[in-house]
Amino acid sequence: MMKSHLWEPFRLGKMEDITPCIVYHGCRDDLRSDKVVGIRCSVNAAPGREAESVLMPADKSRNVIIVGGGPVGIEAARVAAMRGRRVTLYEKEFRPGGQMVQAAIPPHKDRIAPLVNYLETQQLKKPGGKVVMNVEATADTINKAKPDVVILATGVRPFVLEMPGVTGANVVQAGDVLEGKVKTGDRVIVIGGELVGCETAEFLADQGKKVIVMRRGPEMAVNVGPSNRSFLLNRLLEKGVTLLPGIKYREITPAGLSITTAEGEPKTIAADTIVLAAGAVPENKLYETLAGDTTEIHCIGDCVKPRTIRDAITEGFRIGPADFGTEAMELSSAWEKRRTENDI
Repeated sequence: MMKSHLWEPFRLGKMEDITPCIVYHGCRDDLRSDKVVGIRCSVNAAPGREAESVLMPADKSRNVIIVGGGPVGIEAARVAAMRGRRVTLYEKEFRPGGQMVQAAIPPHKDRIAPLVNYLETQQLKKPGGKVVMNVEATADTINKAKPDVVILATGVRPFVLEMPGVTGANVVQAGDVLEGKVKTGDRVIVIGGELVGCETAEFLADQGKKVIVMRRGPEMAVNVGPSNRSFLLNRLLEKGVTLLPGIKYREITPAGLSITTAEGEPKTIAADTIVLAAGAVPENKLYETLAGDTTEIHCIGDCVKPRTIRDAITEGFRIGPADFGTEAMELSSAWEKRRTENDI
């Protein structure tokens, strides 16, 4: 089934148009699930939806501004430009990729790097698109450009727990640790036991740090797919990482973290650094400033709800084929219905 599709870029000499697999194993998880019909790809929204994924030339050219150069923004820009839209993408950082840049840093995640390179060096150069890097788009920027449509893909910001001591000098964000923006001491507590927390813990354990991962829920990494979860948790244990689920946070102090254990015992765990990996919340400040504007606005990706790379690529692709207005809303509704039915 896939052979002809894989051969076409080879035949045409367009190797750069082959989307690299990131070995996320979401497709394998689909095959193991009785809640999913068909199979889905983390980096290509079309497989299993070929009939509804045909890209047709747009009926009329429209000026589209996209804010945010993560996977959802890049995919929306790529598809819209392919259809003949005039697209300008703004990214506030010096490089595109969004959270994928951090996602490619932990151990066993280097396979994501080729996707970042593919989106940055190949897809952002497609005809019909303009990319403005290192500029944070504002309401004034957008209004001066007089776009027909604005697509906001502004991502997330870290969720910060309400806890005494959380603003202390010994408290840092997981993303900053991964990117090397901050250093940790030798004894580290990671607050948050989902994917980011566990991967950051492994990253630090490989540097010889003594790491404890804590979370309030009863189990670790419950949102990690079954194809990856057991391998991740086993690696953490093999590398000496301590996992403490079911605890209650009390206070961060210069000496460490005070908690109540799952057994109800008050305890203070000594640590040099507290790393926050407690999740993320949508970054939608720009939308709030634009709300009520007469320009047509669509929000996509994590600025609607934090999700996965697969959700980002799919949502960017689905907004690209739309002629916006009512069609964009209808298309979004149809895909959302399928997403809900498939329990993504």
